[in-house]
Amino acid sequence: MALLFPGEAVTPAPHVMSYSAKDTVWALNYRTILLWQSCLRMRSNVDASDAERARYGVNAWLEADALEKAFNSHTCGLEKTYIYQGREYLFK
Repeated sequence: MALLFPGEAVTPAPHVMSYSAKDTVWALNYRTILLWQSCLRMRSNVDASDAERARYGVNAWLEADALEKAFNSHTCGLEKTYIYQGREYLFK
């Protein structure tokens, strides 16, 4: 079972494209929403130990850095709204 983002099911195979379908503007937007939601869940999880929270925090920070780099690589002017919205979730 795999998680498919918008448009990913209809994109060519990864070896045909020079970029990942998970790096499209729409997919990045959903990835930031998923990261934000999972951070909220971890924050409210009273059963998580300090070590688990620390490990999660480092992984979330690394994912946020990767998402920010991916957003910065997009230079198209057509999808500025999606990029803005994704960055808003990212910086929350």
